[in-house]
Amino acid sequence: MDYTRAEAKAWAGKKFHGFFEAPFTPIDANGEIDAKQLQENIDRYIELGVDGLVVGGFIAELWTMTYQDWLRYHQLCAQAVRGRVPLFTIILESSAKQAIEKLAFVQKLGYDGAEIMNPSVQLRSDDEIFDFMKYVAERSPLALVLYRTPMPGTLMSMDLIVRLAEIDTVVGVKQGSFSRSDTLVLRRRARPDFIVSEPMESFFLDDLRAGGQVLWAAFWYLAYGKLRPLVREYYTLARAGRWEEARKPWEALQPARVFFEDLATDMARTGTYASHIAMMKPWMEAIGFPVGPVLPPVRGLAAERREWLVDQLQKLGVA
Repeated sequence: MDYTRAEAKAWAGKKFHGFFEAPFTPIDANGEIDAKQLQENIDRYIELGVDGLVVGGFIAELWTMTYQDWLRYHQLCAQAVRGRVPLFTIILESSAKQAIEKLAFVQKLGYDGAEIMNPSVQLRSDDEIFDFMKYVAERSPLALVLYRTPMPGTLMSMDLIVRLAEIDTVVGVKQGSFSRSDTLVLRRRARPDFIVSEPMESFFLDDLRAGGQVLWAAFWYLAYGKLRPLVREYYTLARAGRWEEARKPWEALQPARVFFEDLATDMARTGTYASHIAMMKPWMEAIGFPVGPVLPPVRGLAAERREWLVDQLQKLGVA
């Protein structure tokens, strides 16, 4: 860590820019984490210019693995990254003590911080969730990014996010409510040094103009495949204040963007990533990132559907 508790928000303000990607986990033929492929994929992510990595969340499939798998995965990620980009974990725990134990473990491995979701069991009211987050934050020096999402069963209220933003090590929020207006309202209501990230890439160009600075814990930058240079181009132009020029490469991505959004409608409706992972893993394979099969009990993509997906990606210029 190269920040203190008092410096956490200022540190995040300087570090959180661009594309902090959440990668898929390569799985071998035996249903185990493919350590060699994980290393190779992370090397490629960094070579391709990701600005940071946020690992271990829903799309990483750790929720369907053992605790020992969780520990090994985080060791492998730390060894692969070797400090080259900021590295965060994702905590999806209903037990505060388990969350604190995991944070202590990744801190020793050199992680820079953690994204943290509100509990999916029992703790539902604003006060209950606040007390959970405060208890965890007081027992770990790591920078924390909240995950505001309906997936745990309770969408944290805006009042609660504003309260939590006052905790010294709570540096930002991934505003995953699928509502663009929520992002703008939270950014207006929260303290100015609290980072509010809109995770939908379709809004990112406009969000940069409205005070946004990072596409946090998403996979858009990598998933655009051969179109990836257009993403970096519009981002670079936007950061230089050349907004009208940035609009052209952003618009060139629209056919691929719409295709993805059409495939992802069930994710917003059901509040689950599971079937989405089964679709995105073949997508990542098609653009050159070996990630293997989805872990059971999630059903993999049928061969015919996989062929159709690859064909569409090729037609769109992604693969």
